[in-house]
Amino acid sequence: MKLGIATSVYVNFPLEAVIPRLAAAGYDVVDIWGGRPHVYRRDYDQHGLESLRTLIEQHGMRVASFLPAFFRYPHNLASPNPIVRADSLEYVRLCAENAAILGASYLLICPPRLLHGQTPAEGWNLFAESLKIVCDEAERLSLKVILEPVNVAVFDLINTAADAMKMVHQLNRSNLGVVLDTGHLHLSNETFDQALDILSEKLFLVQVNDNDGKRQQNLVPGDGTFDFKAFFSALRQRGFDGVVSAELSADYALNPDPPVQETIRRLRAWINS
Repeated sequence: MKLGIATSVYVNFPLEAVIPRLAAAGYDVVDIWGGRPHVYRRDYDQHGLESLRTLIEQHGMRVASFLPAFFRYPHNLASPNPIVRADSLEYVRLCAENAAILGASYLLICPPRLLHGQTPAEGWNLFAESLKIVCDEAERLSLKVILEPVNVAVFDLINTAADAMKMVHQLNRSNLGVVLDTGHLHLSNETFDQALDILSEKLFLVQVNDNDGKRQQNLVPGDGTFDFKAFFSALRQRGFDGVVSAELSADYALNPDPPVQETIRRLRAWINS
């Protein structure tokens, strides 16, 4: 397994300062956050993105995934307002282009939250239409799309691995799979064994973080109540050999190096146990 981390925990750092820190900590890959001050919309031109990719590669890493900034941002791929939906699709298109220039393998898509009065059926159908367009654009750029099931306190359309696979089967796109986040999984009604069996070969990437089983916290793995030792054992039993990437809370942002370093130390120990 390759170990990575999302750059979002370094929200107070420019990316040029983040990359050497992650390399020094020993990460194999990096997930680029698509919000400011990292790679939001057109904040980097092509030359800037190519220079950033060179910097990453010079430090012995590569970009695993690109994470568009969805949480509490003005983008909604299931909005009943066609202007909002079109703007959201344009944002994701720009993210996909940025991801391709950076050499990313995956473009992550979070499901939206329904608006008051919007039915689940309407939201599902609009999101499916949008996701189909995203998959087409990603395929043009040789990217895979990873759909993230998110706990109901954050978004309320796709909350479990079963929900995600329903969408994957409906769209039937070869470049569409799922990213399983341990934090959201810990707050769902699925066990990790159930989720892993449901996802099977459509598990493209694993994100890790922890919580107390009551609310999303994005803690350093091992600081909550999720059973990571058993989880990694289950991954090994199923032959998963892809990317495992941490996504830590902005609560660590004032001094992110220690939690980032502790995270990879613990992940290595679980993987090798």
